[in-house]
Amino acid sequence: MSKYKAAVIGLGNIGLMYDFDEKRNHPSSHSLAYTDSDNFDLVFCVDSDVEKGKWLNKINHRAYFFRTIDEAIKCGYANDIDVVSVCTPPDTHFCILSELLEKKIGKVVFCEKPIALNSKEAKKIKEMVEQYNVKIIPNISRRWNVGLRKVKDTVQNQRYGKLEKINVRYTRGIYNTGSHLFDILEMWTGTEIESVEALDKTITTAEPEPTFSFFFKMRNGVTGYAEAINDEQYYMFEIDMFLTDGKIEMRNSGDDVRYFSRTSHHLFGDFMELKEVAHDGNLLADSCIMNAVDNISGWLKNGDSVLCSLENAIKPLYIAEALEKSFNLKQVVKVNYE
Repeated sequence: MSKYKAAVIGLGNIGLMYDFDEKRNHPSSHSLAYTDSDNFDLVFCVDSDVEKGKWLNKINHRAYFFRTIDEAIKCGYANDIDVVSVCTPPDTHFCILSELLEKKIGKVVFCEKPIALNSKEAKKIKEMVEQYNVKIIPNISRRWNVGLRKVKDTVQNQRYGKLEKINVRYTRGIYNTGSHLFDILEMWTGTEIESVEALDKTITTAEPEPTFSFFFKMRNGVTGYAEAINDEQYYMFEIDMFLTDGKIEMRNSGDDVRYFSRTSHHLFGDFMELKEVAHDGNLLADSCIMNAVDNISGWLKNGDSVLCSLENAIKPLYIAEALEKSFNLKQVVKVNYE
């Protein structure tokens, strides 16, 4: 069987350059994931920086490099592309998605998060998807990680009892890291964030995008607190989930998950304590981007269910906007998902 044809627009970190970081597991970029896949040929890439073409050649000497989408169209390479990855900055997503859909480039558009700058743009994207009958799949990467999906089953099957409270430490913005945070909380708990209360603002390298510490409440009554951290001091993305019979900890941005069970306290006879009973480590060695590419090829080939939907990318925008409103009004704000 012939391979599907792919293209990448934007050769920044997630588009290409992450795979020149020796500390990262590979593939970590769209370009190398398509290159390494048995199901895809990377036909061309687009970036305004001509130097990126030289870097692209180091991992794939067959893929063509263009400075604009129009150049690729004029050369005839955009006509029969199956999947286009959009890896440009968020403020360009709406215009690029509009152009791809209107010019009918790609059966699938695989777009980095956040899918748009705000929910208004996201709603227009949703309307265009219906109009042009093109599938947009957002890259909320942890949706494709096997170890992190295991947490979902553990929580929803109440293996350690009923979920009661959630604590989060995060940095780099309510739209940037927020896309991952809000989505993973819904994926794990099976319910949405109902309301938020922004407390204070922490300066991070995501500025001018805000990073708030905040309280939140899920629709099932579970409450939580997220503390914003300055990533110039250190990067952090951690989640603690407290259940009636145990605890689940996500550490190192999802690379480690530890499970704790309730047991008799080793010091006090009338109390219980938590004891670690399982540890899933090195989870991010399971390449999320490669799993995503495999999932997309499965959808193209067999109609497999896609693990990350457009709706999964739009909901975090509603939560981020509610947080901004809460911060400005200094009050609890209910998240409006309509």
